[in-house]
Amino acid sequence: MKNKNIVAILICMILVSCGEDRRLEYVGLTTPNKAIESVMRQNYYWYEDIPESKSLNYFTTPHGDFFKSLLSKQDLNYSYFEDPADIESLRSYGIEFETSITFNNDTAHAVRVLYVDSDSPADDAGLMRGDWIIKRNDRFIVKSRIDSLYKGSAIKLTLGEYAPFENENGQIVNDFKEKETIQLGAARPTSDNPIHYSGMYTTPNSRIGYLFYSNFTSGKDDNDETYDNALRTASNWFYSQGINEFILDLRYNTGGNLKSAQLLGSILVPQKALGSPMCYLKYNELQSSQKEEWLFSQEILGSGSNLNLEKLYVITGSITAATSDVLINALKPYIDEIILIGQTTKGNHTGTHPYEHEEFSPYILHPVDCMIYNSKDELPTGGLAPTHAFNELTYESLPIGNQKEVLLSLTLGLIEEGSVPTEEDDKEEGETRSVYMKKVPGFNTLNNKPIRGTSIR
Repeated sequence: MKNKNIVAILICMILVSCGEDRRLEYVGLTTPNKAIESVMRQNYYWYEDIPESKSLNYFTTPHGDFFKSLLSKQDLNYSYFEDPADIESLRSYGIEFETSITFNNDTAHAVRVLYVDSDSPADDAGLMRGDWIIKRNDRFIVKSRIDSLYKGSAIKLTLGEYAPFENENGQIVNDFKEKETIQLGAARPTSDNPIHYSGMYTTPNSRIGYLFYSNFTSGKDDNDETYDNALRTASNWFYSQGINEFILDLRYNTGGNLKSAQLLGSILVPQKALGSPMCYLKYNELQSSQKEEWLFSQEILGSGSNLNLEKLYVITGSITAATSDVLINALKPYIDEIILIGQTTKGNHTGTHPYEHEEFSPYILHPVDCMIYNSKDELPTGGLAPTHAFNELTYESLPIGNQKEVLLSLTLGLIEEGSVPTEEDDKEEGETRSVYMKKVPGFNTLNNKPIRGTSIR
């Protein structure tokens, strides 16, 4: 008790020193963090894991160290802080990419373009899916500079041609030779319509609809439904074509708004499922309502068409995550057969809502505040494993929608033939493939895209 009294006296001496009362300053420094703590203790799904108040440092940065100090080990960085200033000025080059290490230079990264956003600096420069970027402003791309390919001022990019060679020990070494340079304009706000490609393929037995859907976003801002309306229009076109099979390509879809997933699900499910539960959002026991139901519905479908599917083919990748996983899980109780082609998804069935407070304004808090179960109360642990596993990185990158593009080609073959070749079959047939390139974490436009409403990230 004596020690506590001494501490109290010392604090008082610090706050009221040299004739100056600094208690109001102390309150001003700690108030934002105490407001954040209050919101988290009431709404955070893992609120019981928040440390006791006496162990928290209220003088640390609200949207930095303090926020992180509240998070559960189960969170895995799903909760986040949003700075509206960053959202309003969000700019990018419009490149979606993944990175690899070239075995001939252990510090340099080769960056393969997965696709580019339309009407973006990358699109203007003629950058295309499958291009390899090996230098930025004549310098090799190292780990600490990978994010500079996401946004920045005008830059010069050196494109490379994959050129493996045999070294003196008879080993094949991954390498690139310079092919050309292009000038990329300064980053700017870009339109990221999730529908990057939609089309139909006909075979002797099938009329196959195909949708490449890159992220769950309803529009350009909270009050805009431009992209959702484009999805409704696409559904009407598919319906008019009388499609009897459907391929949903989510290989680069890293998540987004649950409302757009509700719309897409209402397009895909059997018609009899409209009005049925899509998923349940389960909150912590401190909430007055601990369970919120979302439906597949004609209302959200609006002017769109239901495709009444009994079977669905889904193309997945290693960065397929969050809302994509939630949607696939939500469709399983209603669609008789869902076949995944590609790679295991990242998983994550946590949901967030935005929380605003005058004490930590202008920042917006997005804590994990719910778990998202399907109508059978199923919550998968980990990612969803593919029915047919293939790694597209080991194949030539053809344009999205090209029938010879590896994952689309495999899926079309599966629909028509009932089976797919294995990667070993391809080797035996002598198909030209690149030597496997080791992937490393990178940056992309989708992971940096702001999301409003109920979201899964």
